[in-house]
Amino acid sequence: MNTGHKLQVIVLSALLLLSLTVGAEQTVPGTVEEELHALSLHSGETVKLLRRLVSQRAEEQRLKRLQVAVLALQLRSNAIGDVESRIRTLEDRATEVRNATAQLEAESKRIDDLAQDDRLAEEGRTQLQATKTQIETQIELAARRLWSLESQIVDLQNELAAMRRDVDALEEIVAEGLGDL
Repeated sequence: MNTGHKLQVIVLSALLLLSLTVGAEQTVPGTVEEELHALSLHSGETVKLLRRLVSQRAEEQRLKRLQVAVLALQLRSNAIGDVESRIRTLEDRATEVRNATAQLEAESKRIDDLAQDDRLAEEGRTQLQATKTQIETQIELAARRLWSLESQIVDLQNELAAMRRDVDALEEIVAEGLGDL
């Protein structure tokens, strides 16, 4: 039995005892009709008190649910901020990878142009080809890294969309709860 129910039982017991005591003082002992009438008057007051207690209890429960919804809304909003920050960080990294890839591709093109020069010795061409192979390997690694970053961004954006739906639902609950106040 929780504290609220114990309190209600104590209040009921006290009111019934009070109604019997007050009823005994207001009626002439011996007439059953008068005692029943007095008891019915006090039991009506007891019922009113019980209704008021139940109403207060329901209001307390509603306010507690509203507090929980507000807390959940705050936590979810903070989590959204964290996810948005992670997305921005990943997008910045992806931009860096794209920029580095563009530089590597420009260097590869420059090497191709140098290799076309007829004045270049065979040894120089071999060295340029080795450098170009290394650059192409770096470009391939950058492409994989970029794909990984973009995949993580998409996953976080999906998570963010779900979190925003949760926030919308919680905002509705809070708005309804505040509207009832």
